[in-house]
Amino acid sequence: MERWNLVKKLKDDTTIYRNPFTGTESWTIPERKHRPSYAKIAPPEELQPRSPENYCAFCAANYVKTTPEKTRIEIRNGQWVLIDAPDPDHVFSKTAEFRRIGNLYEIFSTTYWTFNYGYQLSADNRKRANDYLANPKGREHINFLISAAAQHAEGQNHIDAEKAINAFFGGAHELIIPRRHYIDDARRTNQLCSTGALTPEEHLHYIRLTCFAAEDIYAHNSFLTFIGVYTNWRHDAGATFEHLHRQVIGLDRYGHALKNGISMAGRDAGVYQDYVTYVALQQNLFLCENEHAIAFTDIGHPFAAVAIYSKSPQALPWAHTTAELRGMSDVIHAVHAAFGAAEAVNEEWYYQPRDTTIRIPWHVLLKWRNHRHAGIESITNIYPDDYGPVELRNILSTKLSRLRTANGCAALSFEQPRDVSLRYVESARGRA
Repeated sequence: MERWNLVKKLKDDTTIYRNPFTGTESWTIPERKHRPSYAKIAPPEELQPRSPENYCAFCAANYVKTTPEKTRIEIRNGQWVLIDAPDPDHVFSKTAEFRRIGNLYEIFSTTYWTFNYGYQLSADNRKRANDYLANPKGREHINFLISAAAQHAEGQNHIDAEKAINAFFGGAHELIIPRRHYIDDARRTNQLCSTGALTPEEHLHYIRLTCFAAEDIYAHNSFLTFIGVYTNWRHDAGATFEHLHRQVIGLDRYGHALKNGISMAGRDAGVYQDYVTYVALQQNLFLCENEHAIAFTDIGHPFAAVAIYSKSPQALPWAHTTAELRGMSDVIHAVHAAFGAAEAVNEEWYYQPRDTTIRIPWHVLLKWRNHRHAGIESITNIYPDDYGPVELRNILSTKLSRLRTANGCAALSFEQPRDVSLRYVESARGRA
């Protein structure tokens, strides 16, 4: 990795970090560290408690405003239970801990897949639609959604009921929504239930349902090459609602970072292993780890970022064992908790797409949206950053230490290891 010259310090103490998978350069410039920041968050107000919660369309009181549930997770007699294709009577009588629903405003719409690829609903999804419509509550729900869409369009677009139903039950853009909008017993409007405000056990099932959804979307649409998974936390990170949710979207393409990483891994199966060793250990940017995952502040991104890499030999998130999935979940959760609910953060998942046999490790990037871009980025592909990887490591290490003392995260190691082993390399070289 040294031969790539990924980190360069200039005479004026400006530090340039280059990411080998994207080519992006982030510059940490001393003179910019104390520039005024923009006001991001309105002052908190007193919260008027509502039971069930009714603060946005994703809240428990508003199930009728979201598309039919595909899957949910409930707690029954102290056990976490996954319920696939719940019927409308069940949905509208019981509150779920996590819900999987179609996105009412798809990016890659069902019409896109139908017109460009000839996609049709699978037999299973068609049956789900028919069963839902045969239930009086289900029919009432669908009619409400179509009527609401027509009113929202204000006559500008005709709402095709059949297309809408196909999207509700066979769309490839979904949301995973936790139950809470605010933390339990919240008294102020800034006490939102962020990823880090979930318990480690809750976060595991949040991840579990996300993996279930991604695998299921793949199973019902053969035209997909990748399932994008991402979270926009807070308005400054792109969220419409500040009710925690993760997006899962079927795609027929993926970005430069994955394409380039796969190309590099095709030439050298150990490229990601070498990269993690270089950044986390040689550059001393390590944050925390457990048996199954490692976190470090990453280099060369448009915003200050943390990378969490799985150590599993499995390349796909849903192929991880329960222990491996918990390990990744615990590290992701801890870093989110260290950022805190007030900070805008994007979460992005990277793993092996369906159209390649080249293995790369599942890794997750958390990008801290703590500033607005300067305007020079598109011209130069250079991203000035107020907080470089070293500063971010120091900030988060302090917060992680406090979390550990307060039992706010799962058991993790905060002592930098002598080496790190990403076991995907063994699998990749074994197949070569």
